[in-house]
Amino acid sequence: MSAAEKSSRGPTQSVRGFADFVFGMFTRNLVSKIAALFLAVLIWITVRQDLTRTAEFDTLVIFDLSPDLMLLEDAPDSVTVEFEGPTSRIEQLRRAPEPPEIVLQITRQELGDQLIATRTFNADRGNINHNYGEEISISRVIEGNITVTVAVKDVQRKPVARPTATGLPPEWEIRIDLLKPDVRLVGPKAVLDDLTEVPVLPVAVDRMLEGLEEDELTIEYELEISDNLKAERVGLSGGERISCRITLTRSLTPKELDIPFSVLLEDPDWPVTMEVHETDLVKKLEDGSFVIHLTFTGSPRDLARVEEALAAKRVRAYVHAMKLQVYAEKIEGRGSVDGVLLELPPELWGRVTFRPPPREGIDLEVFKREKDPEEGK
Repeated sequence: MSAAEKSSRGPTQSVRGFADFVFGMFTRNLVSKIAALFLAVLIWITVRQDLTRTAEFDTLVIFDLSPDLMLLEDAPDSVTVEFEGPTSRIEQLRRAPEPPEIVLQITRQELGDQLIATRTFNADRGNINHNYGEEISISRVIEGNITVTVAVKDVQRKPVARPTATGLPPEWEIRIDLLKPDVRLVGPKAVLDDLTEVPVLPVAVDRMLEGLEEDELTIEYELEISDNLKAERVGLSGGERISCRITLTRSLTPKELDIPFSVLLEDPDWPVTMEVHETDLVKKLEDGSFVIHLTFTGSPRDLARVEEALAAKRVRAYVHAMKLQVYAEKIEGRGSVDGVLLELPPELWGRVTFRPPPREGIDLEVFKREKDPEEGK
């Protein structure tokens, strides 16, 4: 074969060899390759179908109200919604410890000219909490109608009503002074517009007096608005307090007591004889002793302590022999007060007083007697 013939046949054989190679690549193990292709298509279809999935969830509803609105009642807090999204996200949502959330926005335009209105919303108008991923969407709402009562919110300053007290014992008096006469409230505008003053809960005095020994107590106390006002969703504006100063004083009550009474000599050896005349205040007992009738004034507790001391014979009244008409204005233990001495236990000094008897209330006669010649022998 000449060189020219070889040159003309070379390219044709090269093309034919390449074609045989490609044909053999496709036909060699043809069955296996067809099976692999079928399996790949099947896997692709399966995966493609599993990319999107739907599932039902009991979903929390979070209300996002504009700043000038508020809810007047507790609305339904959950709805049943079918979510659609990637399988991985759906499964992640199902395994989450907290239920998913839908944020429902309500604006002032929803109420129009009304200050209070009841509206029904469907959960499908809400926005899914994007913490779960934007791939999840609401497929359909199974149970999602939400009825709420919405009101226009306002802040107003109102005077505080006069506080009252409960559990006040009869022997105590109370005075309540507001530190500020008014307070700022936040709540439905319709309710605040009709409110003339802020009612407050009564002060529970009995708790304050538990274990109290003193006769006076002054404290600062924080008052609470009434339960009826709270039920209408009215509350104190941020940082506001209703403070008052409470002064509790144990009231003084009178009590009449008969006190053992005797005449006190300036000098025990003074040679006199005395005679006490009975009056409206001074009475002679069967044993020959005398009692004086006095009206004490003090707290019920202290008056009871006087009676206890009297029963224990720790209380006694005296009068100077040379003062025929005497009276007293207050007790100073065993000290002379205008001629009257009253002996009391030290713990009662200054805690009780007694009404002074009239000047003619005690009638004494003093006689000088001659010394008996036999006396002193």
